[in-house]
Amino acid sequence: MQAKKTRAMKKREDEDDEIDEEGFEMVQNNMYANPLADLEAAKAAAKREQLRNKQLQEANAQGSKQRSAMMEQMKRLKQNNQRQLVSLKIGTKSAGRMKGKKREMAQQRVKT
Repeated sequence: MQAKKTRAMKKREDEDDEIDEEGFEMVQNNMYANPLADLEAAKAAAKREQLRNKQLQEANAQGSKQRSAMMEQMKRLKQNNQRQLVSLKIGTKSAGRMKGKKREMAQQRVKT
């Protein structure tokens, strides 16, 4: 009989251990810690994040200015390229038919 009780007791002890592990978490709490020091550290971290955010915004603004300048330069280059192609086509015979009056040969009788 005693063996049965010990098994049941061991089972309860195992269940109690599982409940203790799941129920709460042990955290080290220093009762002499200064909460204002934590506040100052948090303020310093927030200030660093704000500074980093500001730097990223400035870098983004500079990047957008640079991209717009590059787009303008690309437009100008394309326009100049088109102008050069048009000017080259005008000077060549491949520019198309010349407009003007067609020359016709006068009619002549052929002796047969």
